[in-house]
Amino acid sequence: TWCPPCKAELPDFDRIATEYSDDVVIIAAHDYSGRENAPHYVETNFPETNIIFAYDSYYGDAFFAAGGTRYVPMTAVLDQRGVIVYSDSGLMTYEELTGIIDGLLK
Repeated sequence: TWCPPCKAELPDFDRIATEYSDDVVIIAAHDYSGRENAPHYVETNFPETNIIFAYDSYYGDAFFAAGGTRYVPMTAVLDQRGVIVYSDSGLMTYEELTGIIDGLLK
C-alpha cells in the first residue's frame, strides 16, 4: 500500500494469477506496516483477483525465509515441491516472471 514498485508490479502478478490459474498460486504478502490499509487497497484495486493476499509477521519471518534481505518488493518462486528456485528484490515484470514460470512448467 505504500511501496510504489510493489504497487506497480501487482497488475502483472494479477494477470499471471489469472492466466496461469491452473498451475500457479500467487501470494502477495504485506509487511506488517501496511496491514491497516491493505484490505481497502485490495478491495479497491483487485476485487476479482486470484492473488492470495496475506500478512507477514511483525519480524518479517516469511520475507526472510523466502530469501529476502531488506529491500522490497521481493519475489520468490517455489517449484511444485516447495523449493525456492528464484528469489530477488526489485520490480519484476510480467515477462520476467512468466519466463521463470514457463521454464518450470516444461
